[in-house]
Amino acid sequence: MGAGPGRGVECCQFYRLHGLARLLSPQDFGLLALAIVAVDVARIVSSAGLTDAVTRDKDWDELLADTAFWANLALRRIVGALTWVLAPLYASVVEQPWSSAASRCWCRFRR
Repeated sequence: MGAGPGRGVECCQFYRLHGLARLLSPQDFGLLALAIVAVDVARIVSSAGLTDAVTRDKDWDELLADTAFWANLALRRIVGALTWVLAPLYASVVEQPWSSAASRCWCRFRR
């Protein structure tokens, strides 16, 4: 397992969650975990591989980079808005009414 550029981010996220687990009650941390699942799935969908496509292409030009940037920005905003709007539906599916507010909060600050 190599130490790629994403390892530092993963370590920071792990320690942040570790700290939150110690600060929050088990019920509150469970709600946070539900919010993290919903928002991270939306984040994965919103990336759509556009950044990878630009970095993989050896002959990219400014038009390709601009198009990928603006498409990525628009897609993330659309998916973020959908996550915000569908948070109450997600809360009813998981039968945790407070997960709606947690998902919306995590969606707002997870960029």
